[in-house]
Amino acid sequence: MAKKPLTVETPGTAREPEVDTPASLAKKDNALKSQVAAIAADIANGSKDAVDWSHLNQAAAAAGAGQVVTEPALPDESDVDPAKIREPVLSRQGWVMPADDPRSRIGLR
Repeated sequence: MAKKPLTVETPGTAREPEVDTPASLAKKDNALKSQVAAIAADIANGSKDAVDWSHLNQAAAAAGAGQVVTEPALPDESDVDPAKIREPVLSRQGWVMPADDPRSRIGLR
């Protein structure tokens, strides 16, 4: 087996930090100020799209712009009677187990 040549790397070599120039900082500052002014004008005009938080909703982001995400219609936990169901039912608060299911008695000892 032939020996492979090794490359020598010096750990911790210094790198020059990236520094913004005053001109680039001023350009970024002006861009942000114009965005803030546009949002303030939208808010003053009563626009419902002035502050859009939809990008924080991952389901809406996955569905795409302009699409409405609807959640499945789940019953409330208090509306599900464990004595009347035969299989676990998913509710808004979590799963409701049938009263005669052995899994529903875990922890009730």
